[in-house]
Amino acid sequence: MPLPPLEEQKKIAQIFMTIDNKIEAEMKIKEELEKFKHGTMDKLLTGKVRVKVGEESG
Repeated sequence: MPLPPLEEQKKIAQIFMTIDNKIEAEMKIKEELEKFKHGTMDKLLTGKVRVKVGEESG
């Protein structure tokens, strides 16, 4: 199976590295949001934080 020229291989590898870095950054953001959600749900379900229902927030 023929391989692309070395320079093209390097460009392809750089594209994959960029994509991998973006995926890793997005996964870290997702983890932080999941931690925030878990903490918020815990506070709401235990009554540490109250939510006003039926009132306009201003």
